[in-house]
Amino acid sequence: MENSTQPNDEPKSLSILEEVDRVASRVALSAAAGLTLGASIAIFQGSPIGRTALSVSASCALTGTACFGTERIADNAIRLLAGNSAKPVDETTRIYAAHAIGGGIGGGIAGGLFQGRVLSGALLFMPIMLSIAYGEISAEEYRQERLSQLLGESLEKGEDDTKAE
Repeated sequence: MENSTQPNDEPKSLSILEEVDRVASRVALSAAAGLTLGASIAIFQGSPIGRTALSVSASCALTGTACFGTERIADNAIRLLAGNSAKPVDETTRIYAAHAIGGGIGGGIAGGLFQGRVLSGALLFMPIMLSIAYGEISAEEYRQERLSQLLGESLEKGEDDTKAE
């Protein structure tokens, strides 16, 4: 068995397929949100619903790809650079930093492609990506809290069963 030079509390790096799957799931959610938003816009404006919904959905999917793709690249770069440093980076800080970089660069790409204004795209999508990071961190904290709560209840139930016997 090989000795690992990484500390045990450092999160394991994901494989390329896992990274692509993570980005694809978020892009699919972006496209679904765009489809709903596009249909709502079309109904409000009296435009053709199908064409408008698909157009907005495609735009949201492209923007999601730019933002979430660069976020994953930034996350892996931070993990790699932090692995070489003496002081490890806190997981929460890493998540926020990766999302901020993803929003800035991905938003800049989307702003440059759709509007011709890179800075406005970066300024628009950076807070959105930071909000997503906050949601991911909150969901993970809730999941951990609930899991420990369920394990505690399970252990208490197991102790009650052994006392009854």
